[in-house]
Amino acid sequence: NTPIPVLYELAVRYEEGTQITSTGALLSLSGAKTGRCPLDKRIVHDPDTEGIWWGDINIKQDPNTFLINKARAIDFLNLNDRLYVVQGYVGWDKRYQTAVEVISTRAYHALFMLSLIHI
Repeated sequence: NTPIPVLYELAVRYEEGTQITSTGALLSLSGAKTGRCPLDKRIVHDPDTEGIWWGDINIKQDPNTFLINKARAIDFLNLNDRLYVVQGYVGWDKRYQTAVEVISTRAYHALFMLSLIHI
């Protein structure tokens, strides 16, 4: 987990148009696409996910298609000069916490993840 000040420094140095505002916030341009499309979410359909409410938002994906997409994502990550890794936990109640590792190609994505997960 890269320290926040270092993520700021790397973002300003390597991400075009990124700057620190007068209030200390990091301003970063995300390009033409902003936000996340809910229709892009897929969940692997297997015995562990039988209880999910399938429909327009929770869209089934077969395990083989997941493996193909995972390989494509790894290939994409391998083409980048810099990767940012954030490791932590999701879930407030310790009895139900799950360990997560988020790998991103932009420092501001790593900063955002640090605000969402427990480290």
